Amino acid sequence: MEFINNIFWYTIPFLIVLSVLIIVHEYGHYIIARFFGVKIEEFSLGFGKKLFSKKDKHGTEWKICAIPFGGYVKMFGDENGASAPNIKKLKKMTNEEKAVSFQYKKLYQRFLIVFSGPFFNYVFAILCFVFLFMSFGEQVTKPIISEVKAESAAFQSGLEVGDYVISYDDQKIEKFEDIKRITALNFGKEMPIVVKRGDIDVKMLITPETIEKKSIFGESYREGVIGILSNEVEFIKYKNPAVAIGQSFKYCNQMMTGTLKALGQIITGTRSGAELGGPLKIAKMSKDFAEQGFAALIYFIAVLSVNLALINLFPIPVLDGGHLLFYIIEGVIRKPVPEKIQEVCFKVGFGIILLLVIVITINDVKSLSIFDFIKKMFYK
Repeated sequence: MEFINNIFWYTIPFLIVLSVLIIVHEYGHYIIARFFGVKIEEFSLGFGKKLFSKKDKHGTEWKICAIPFGGYVKMFGDENGASAPNIKKLKKMTNEEKAVSFQYKKLYQRFLIVFSGPFFNYVFAILCFVFLFMSFGEQVTKPIISEVKAESAAFQSGLEVGDYVISYDDQKIEKFEDIKRITALNFGKEMPIVVKRGDIDVKMLITPETIEKKSIFGESYREGVIGILSNEVEFIKYKNPAVAIGQSFKYCNQMMTGTLKALGQIITGTRSGAELGGPLKIAKMSKDFAEQGFAALIYFIAVLSVNLALINLFPIPVLDGGHLLFYIIEGVIRKPVPEKIQEVCFKVGFGIILLLVIVITINDVKSLSIFDFIKKMFYK
């Protein structure tokens, strides 16, 4: 039980990774709220019992709490850290208090304050990739086929060694990694592929085979393969910041698209829900990436930051996306969503999040074989 025996060495990288992501996200809310004149009551890293706290000259209490799985910014007029409005308090506010209350700000201001959390995570990921691409370079494999496995999907479709892949599933191919990404998510789906063979372009149809693989946590998942390899690997450093930024945007957007497609496959049942991971898996991966070095850890933080931005935009009350949905509805109907409806939606949203946390935690515990460890403690 490596995870149990080395719990300390998992905890430190995990707390560093999680703290960075939370601070970036919550600081986005904080700085834009301050820009629009909202009074911030609390900026919390973690939940539960306070371990450390200090008030600044603006009256904001900065604190670190015992449960590190999250954080929040509590604004004036909020009932809690989830930005649920304190209806009784709002009705009794003076004009001076309304001027610094989040709930009494203009619609576009509230929208931008809420949106800024995920947006800061996205921008932070872009900056991380820009740093990596300019300092260490991006690993790129040219989309030139150096091997076609016998009887594979590629072999049956007519692909040959030396073919230069131009497009795949109607998407332009710039590197071999693009082919792997598209293939992995489209098992069993017939797709067009265009290659340059000599001086001519050849179009074919190919259907990725479905294989069962094991993740680093031991659980099975399905992935598409077509049976080709490329050995044209190189590291490209982007000295021009504009180029590095462009590549980073493209990289982040591809990850977000891939995540959405994978989640869609989980919902439709074509992909196993066991692939969903939570704190325990993140802790395990934090240690693994930290052991690979500084650049690997920055890469992992950037990937998580992109996914945190995306997940927070899901239209589930309690998440930022749920608040944004209410604001969009308010903009359409020209009045706030009724308080009772908001209250019910927040409770339902909290229930959905709680259910997801339970499912993900069970996945984590199963994948790390903790049930087997506990069983061995009592049954020899």
